[in-house]
Amino acid sequence: MAANSQAVSLNDAANALFNTQRIDDAIELYRQALRLDPRLGVAHYNLGNCMQAKGLWEAAIEEYEQALQLTPDYAAAHNNLANVLHRLRRHQEATVHYEAALRLDPNYPEAWYGLGNVALYVGQVQEAEACYRECLARKPGFASAHFNLSLALLLAGDYAAGWPEYEWRWQCADGIGLITRQFASPPWDGTPAPGATLLVHAEQGFGDTLQFVRYLRLARPRVGKLILQCQPELHRLLRTFPEADEVVAEDAKPPRAGFHAPLLSLPHLTGTPLLPATVPYLQADPALAAAWQARLAGPALKVGLAWAGRPLNARDYQRSMALSLFAPLLGLRGVRWFALQKGEAEAQIEQLPNESAITNLAPQLEDFADTAAAVSQLDLVVTVDSAVAHLAGALGRPVWTLLPKVPNWRWGLTGDATPWYSTMRLFRQRTEGDWPGVIDDLARELEELSAGRGG
Repeated sequence: MAANSQAVSLNDAANALFNTQRIDDAIELYRQALRLDPRLGVAHYNLGNCMQAKGLWEAAIEEYEQALQLTPDYAAAHNNLANVLHRLRRHQEATVHYEAALRLDPNYPEAWYGLGNVALYVGQVQEAEACYRECLARKPGFASAHFNLSLALLLAGDYAAGWPEYEWRWQCADGIGLITRQFASPPWDGTPAPGATLLVHAEQGFGDTLQFVRYLRLARPRVGKLILQCQPELHRLLRTFPEADEVVAEDAKPPRAGFHAPLLSLPHLTGTPLLPATVPYLQADPALAAAWQARLAGPALKVGLAWAGRPLNARDYQRSMALSLFAPLLGLRGVRWFALQKGEAEAQIEQLPNESAITNLAPQLEDFADTAAAVSQLDLVVTVDSAVAHLAGALGRPVWTLLPKVPNWRWGLTGDATPWYSTMRLFRQRTEGDWPGVIDDLARELEELSAGRGG
């Protein structure tokens, strides 16, 4: 039966509204079209796109499923339904629909991209790489596919191939939490420029800055002067960093420079994919450290704890923990706990049955210089994948980092050691979401460590 012509016209008018971000107006016209012709599958599909744009995931699923009931060979509906299912972490269902889209259209780049995203999420890095390459063979300029390919390569430990692809991050329309600024100077391409000033600027989180500041020692010999621009919270800690001639905060007036470079581009620009650091490469302020030594004096094993990262991270729900999960550890004999947690998660201390089980240091930690001084006087730091992990590692302090089953690319998929920090030990989930298993592992190790000290 032919589609109702008025319904088709309403659907077309709604498409124009959707394309100009008038989502609510488009929804009204799509619904008018469907009242005239409930079997207009394309209108259900388009309405699903509106629901997805508004973050109404279940409503989007319902509309895409309606479209597929009416038009089973609708590749785009399979693909967009899969996108929503992946967003809801229903990965097996998402895979079914991506594969259905590809059976209908093997040259559908977005479906190859989505299938790669599912594989990357569950840690199947070889499968993810293959899917991204299939996508890029059909759509070579697809920036997000290049960037996610870089994540698959880096997670697999192929840094040499991964860093060039990582440069596509600046072209991604959806962004990855980059700090973007305008610079009067041209970008540096790594070529030696002995008389020039190079401005290296932080671009992502605190942990990224702490990890990759080590690369300044490779960039510094290639230029006449090197200026590091970092987050204000890191300025006091890094202002005496020996590889930088000058360190300025992001909220200060931008200094004049001949070239600029993003900090996480230095592995690519210097041709050094992996730079294991001799630790410590950061130092706590001696006066601050001495003050913390007096405050933290005592015979017990002194352990700092950070249980959450900044919630701005897209996968923070995987890496952060609830403080309550650490309850079995907080009563261990011979261990004294100190909270290093800043931000919203700090409030969880008040929810503990026994607040006195952990001493909250956060009110005394104004910035990372204070945190570094406190960490320098602790025997051990236990932390999720957060800036505190990188800080402790850069200071050369013993640090146990707790990781989800599929972690951020820098930690790889296996092993309890990392080439990035020689004093760090990794504790990994065995299955997705199994933080209690990680806590059990920590309890055994902490009891042994405390007993070894006579605790």
